Amino acid sequence: MLTTAVLLIVLSLLLSLSSVQTRLAKLVTDSINSKYNTEILIERVDLSSLRNIELKNILIKDHHGDSLIYVNKLSASVLNLRNMLNSDLILGDVEIEKGKLLVCTYKGEEFNNLTLFTRQFQNNKEKSKNPFQLKTSSVTLKSIYFSLFNKNTKEEPIVYYTDISAYLGDFKISKDIVITAAIRDLKTKENHKIDIIKFDTDFLYSITKMEFLNSELYTEKSYLEADIVFDYEDGDLSDFNEKVIINAEIRKAEIALTDLKKLYGEFGENDKINFSTIMEGTINDFVLRDLDLKSNRNFILKGIIHLQDVVEKENLRIDADLINLSSSYENLKVLLPNLLGKKLPSSFEKIGNFTSTGSITVTNSYIHSKLNTTSDLGSFKTDIELENFDNIENATYQGKIDLEEFNLGEFLNDSLVGYLSMVGEVYGKGFTMDKINTQVIGSVSKHQYKGYTYTNININGVLKDLHFNGELTIDDPNIQLLFKGLADLSNENYIFDFNADVIHADFNKLNLYTRGQKSILKGKIDINLVGRNIDNVVGEISINEASYSDEKNNFYFKNFKVTSSFKDSIREVSINSTEIISGSIKGKFKIEELKKLSLNSLGGLLLNYKKEHVSPGQYLDFNFNIYSKIVDVFFPEVNIGANTTIRGEIDADKNKFKLSIKSPRIDAFENIIENIKLQIDNTNPLFLTIMSVNKVESKFYNIADVNLVNVSLKDTIFVRTDFLGGGRIGRKV
Repeated sequence: MLTTAVLLIVLSLLLSLSSVQTRLAKLVTDSINSKYNTEILIERVDLSSLRNIELKNILIKDHHGDSLIYVNKLSASVLNLRNMLNSDLILGDVEIEKGKLLVCTYKGEEFNNLTLFTRQFQNNKEKSKNPFQLKTSSVTLKSIYFSLFNKNTKEEPIVYYTDISAYLGDFKISKDIVITAAIRDLKTKENHKIDIIKFDTDFLYSITKMEFLNSELYTEKSYLEADIVFDYEDGDLSDFNEKVIINAEIRKAEIALTDLKKLYGEFGENDKINFSTIMEGTINDFVLRDLDLKSNRNFILKGIIHLQDVVEKENLRIDADLINLSSSYENLKVLLPNLLGKKLPSSFEKIGNFTSTGSITVTNSYIHSKLNTTSDLGSFKTDIELENFDNIENATYQGKIDLEEFNLGEFLNDSLVGYLSMVGEVYGKGFTMDKINTQVIGSVSKHQYKGYTYTNININGVLKDLHFNGELTIDDPNIQLLFKGLADLSNENYIFDFNADVIHADFNKLNLYTRGQKSILKGKIDINLVGRNIDNVVGEISINEASYSDEKNNFYFKNFKVTSSFKDSIREVSINSTEIISGSIKGKFKIEELKKLSLNSLGGLLLNYKKEHVSPGQYLDFNFNIYSKIVDVFFPEVNIGANTTIRGEIDADKNKFKLSIKSPRIDAFENIIENIKLQIDNTNPLFLTIMSVNKVESKFYNIADVNLVNVSLKDTIFVRTDFLGGGRIGRKV
């Protein structure tokens, strides 16, 4: 007994000597290297405690002589020394500190260095009566580094993990190189700078399979619960992205966008998505089945998603069969601010919340959506293909769109416009006005404007390079219209060339003209104009073979023409209709300021009148002959008799105003004026106004033979008038 104790003490002392430990390490590594044709170096083996072993500075080189595995310190308790000598390691607790695992597929090679290394043990199984195997109750990892390279594709690592620490329970390497372990409390930081604060899984590795069952992964803001299985053929791990088949059941996941953004920079930051799904396929080509996703901001996605070329992002393709896609413009911008937020038109925001079903295909340059959508503004169906989506200005598109009870007024922010229902087709390219080239063919079953619902509208038009050339037909109970026209907005001066055949238009029922109970127009209208705005436009508007009816009268005219022209800087606007009105306005003037010029001229006849501001340098001469009573169409309380003449002159800068009116009859505001002659000239030193009237009838007083003259002297207006008045208009006043 004493002898045995002494021998153990002596043996322990010997094994604690540095020279003995170095020699022991060499014996062990030489034996393994010779047996398995490997290159393993161990600087020191410490067996001084007999039941514990400590290996220091372990280096395993690959077939290129580069580092595959390095361990600074490995400590273990040996449970069976006899089995250890027979390559059957049964260990107690194991600790590995400061290690590296550098897996690499070299350029021109099919298999990675770890696969080739493990094959060394397999290839020598027949030579060894006792193939290598290892069992341990626990392995504790501290400060481990892992990297994966495939130098056939790039020099940089595909993935790497730093500062790995973990507890591995029931760790086992079986005789056929199957590794199993219960991994618990693994912590690391991966190459996208995501901190994994806890990872638990039941792990299995073999030549053809890896399993991560009952997995739970935590980051600071995310959580994942799943079963993941990798299936592959021998050697496929060297092309992990393309050849390793993944079957994963993600039972529960709560992923913060801040973590996803580190993996894919297009994601936003201010949301979290919760989902479950079944994943099938490779990293580069996989399907998400039974996807049930909802974000904290109420983005919902349910269906089947197929993603292809995920690793090579420039060829990314997404095919989705959607049971439910619900979101809003704002939520989409939060989810994918760069990809969608910068490409979706801002007007899409007005659609509000929407829910879609159907299918959609998306690549970096192509979208095909076949969706049924309900939104805050209404329902619509789309079957649209969009190409060159990455170059939005030159994107091409074709397809169909079906709007049902769509609130166009809300979309356009126009209170006069209501709901729209239509079916249409679009073919073209471009979204900006200078790039667009699009044909639109459609049928409108409902369009609301100013409280009236239009029906049976057909559109066929082309918008190209700031040109529009199209046709419009309306077959509504209250308007029948055939319209063809061109609008060219590509030059400094716009060109408009339209013609319309108005078969019937009831403006009263259309709520376009509601002063009376009846307002019906028929006729042919031609418009040929060139100009940037109303003050420089030239050309003509012609109305032919037209009629207009109200509750009082019916008006018929063969032609009515308005012409605008310039000679040098002098403008002339002429109106020519032998049945309605003829005449012209000539001078330098702005159409939009004519009303102010007229009011200033009339008001200038009165003392203390405050004139409205007008642009300087304006003057005009006007001369009109009125042949019918059509004025009361626009001014129902005023009726000017046929053969009325109105002429005059206005010079705003010189404060000059001349007006001459001669009319056989004027009915205005329940008053009748017969044979009126009126002259106003504020430059005449003899008189300011001269007026004569044969007869005036009103409900208050009747007068006849009216003569009036006034003159302005030293800021005082003197008026002289005489007329016949009284019950029988026999008394002179």
